Amino acid sequence: MGADLGVMECDARAQRGERPQVFPDLKRAVGVDEVVAWLRREVLFEEEAR
Repeated sequence: MGADLGVMECDARAQRGERPQVFPDLKRAVGVDEVVAWLRREVLFEEEAR
């Protein structure tokens, strides 16, 4: 059984307001690249490839 993304989005908006949010699907690897790119940029401070 999967999570209800509608409920998750509503909860996230209540907590995060208009700040960005991503709902990756790790079972199908959808949205993973976006999360990894954010981690590399914001946590590891890597520069984007030119």
